[in-house]
Amino acid sequence: MSELIIKDAGGQYTIQINEDKESSVPIVPQVAPHVRFIEWWKFQCNERRIPYHHHGAAGLRITKTLLAKHTYQELQLIAVRFMLDYGGELSHAANHFVLFTQRAPQIAIDLANEV
Repeated sequence: MSELIIKDAGGQYTIQINEDKESSVPIVPQVAPHVRFIEWWKFQCNERRIPYHHHGAAGLRITKTLLAKHTYQELQLIAVRFMLDYGGELSHAANHFVLFTQRAPQIAIDLANEV
């Protein structure tokens, strides 16, 4: 039996862990939403035969900013609309993610007005 002690501003908590038994709940690593969106974007680009270019830390920061304004599902809808509207241009534009981030606010407004 092991003890795990958690302290925060509100108090101290002690959790007893029985190490003899295997956990029936598998531990699944959580992927941050901005990383998940970039992976989804990459998949969508591959599906549409749009060359994907890695955006590094800047792409992750931009995606975090967009996710602060929109839910993950809203951002996916905006991205799909962007790819449908500008698909022809995207196969020739290496900076298509930058174009997406520039046009995302207007696409969000357009989608909101359609509903």
